Amino acid sequence: MKTVNDEMDFDIKVTRINASVLTRYLTSFTTDFKGIASADLKLRGLAKQPILTGKAKIQKGSMLIDYLNTKYFFATDNIVLEENNISIPDLEINDKFNNKGMVNARVYHNSFSDFVFDVNVSTNKLHCLNTNAKQNELFYGNAFASGICDITGTENLVNFDISLKSLPGTIVNIPLTDAENVEEKDFITFINENDSVKNNVEIKKDVDLSGINLDLKLEATSDAQVKLIFDEKIGDEMTGSGSGTLRMKITPAGEFNMFGDYNIEKGDYLFTMQNVINKRFIIDNGGNIRWSGSPYDAEIDITARYKTYALPPTIYFKIPVTEKEFL
Repeated sequence: MKTVNDEMDFDIKVTRINASVLTRYLTSFTTDFKGIASADLKLRGLAKQPILTGKAKIQKGSMLIDYLNTKYFFATDNIVLEENNISIPDLEINDKFNNKGMVNARVYHNSFSDFVFDVNVSTNKLHCLNTNAKQNELFYGNAFASGICDITGTENLVNFDISLKSLPGTIVNIPLTDAENVEEKDFITFINENDSVKNNVEIKKDVDLSGINLDLKLEATSDAQVKLIFDEKIGDEMTGSGSGTLRMKITPAGEFNMFGDYNIEKGDYLFTMQNVINKRFIIDNGGNIRWSGSPYDAEIDITARYKTYALPPTIYFKIPVTEKEFL
């Protein structure tokens, strides 16, 4: 019924409609929301300030989290719409490997504008990263983890506050140079045992982090594999597994910082030179990588071995990020 004051009072019943229409309200963190929605709602108030209350459910639901590139599947009959907020309690989600997590979400709004959301995810195992270098040049790969993730913010700024422990199947790649701006002759330097060298390598990254504020605390375990990429063009990279506590912080201004120590238990280093020399070194247990700010200024202290039939039988070397010393 409509009055002279544009007041509304409607009972609305919706059965099995396409839930993708909700994507327009979720673009701050997903551009792919699907499902079949049904609802029993009441619409009242003024046309310019509608009040929608009631309950809804979604069947065969799925959502792609854009920044992580991970997709989750769900079904719920427990969506509660109140005057200025929408709550989804105890929602069970599944990744494509059928791992499970629990979500509690609440979305606040002002007559369906000025959305503010508060989402909490907890899991014993969930697929939480599925990216490549084109999607995120700062760090990428596949990750499975247990822990807690709080996602809060608005349509223009999303805050990720994450505490995770790595699980088997995790492979994280961390580029330490921009291969397009660094030539191998400026990066690889052979020196004598008593020599020292410091090369200033200009590193430029152009990653759009607008609207992202991330604080990731990661307990890395030997189940996870970490790959440090010195030069992606020629395949110059170090792969290892170990343990440590790392913290990654990304600000909407584009700043990316890393903190913490990673202790290597085992791994290998593929040394290449102009695609002519290609040797694989075995990394000794006890190596350490330390970050204290910029991810490109890590302190790397490792010993690696390359066995040969000629004398001497073993070659030792250490690799700082901006130099490679052969002893």
